[in-house]
Amino acid sequence: MKKKYIYLLIVLAIAIPLIPTAYSFWKSGAFDLVNQKFGPIFWVGVIVFIVFILGIVFFATKQAKKALQPKTLANGLPATATVISSRQGNMKISMGGVNQNYQLIIEVNVTNPQGETWQTTMKEMINITQIGIFQPGVSFKVLYDPNDKSKVVFDQTKN
Repeated sequence: MKKKYIYLLIVLAIAIPLIPTAYSFWKSGAFDLVNQKFGPIFWVGVIVFIVFILGIVFFATKQAKKALQPKTLANGLPATATVISSRQGNMKISMGGVNQNYQLIIEVNVTNPQGETWQTTMKEMINITQIGIFQPGVSFKVLYDPNDKSKVVFDQTKN
């Protein structure tokens, strides 16, 4: 679904319940009472509050999508990682209640083609259906930073 339709749905989800409420407030004279008690600045505050909440939703969604993007290394070199241990981290992202991703902390032994081996820790957002794959002894392709061998990411290249 395109972003503009999502934003339109959000606006409609807020506006549709507010329209009858605002109409009943207007008919009962409650708007006049609020204006006498607090002044028109109250309504500016209400609008600012609504925009603030929409901004939080927008940026939280943007951050969640960014966290789910695979990490890359521009100058990464290929290697093989073997899982030593894995455990759940402290982050969970749920999109629509169905697509659940958890942070997984994976301790690995990395071996490059030259035979060098070192231990490091990877922190990755993994879909709940794939968490069971990362058991001790399982190997997978990774890319590592030759300048900082502790930086290791999944190899996303298509070979």
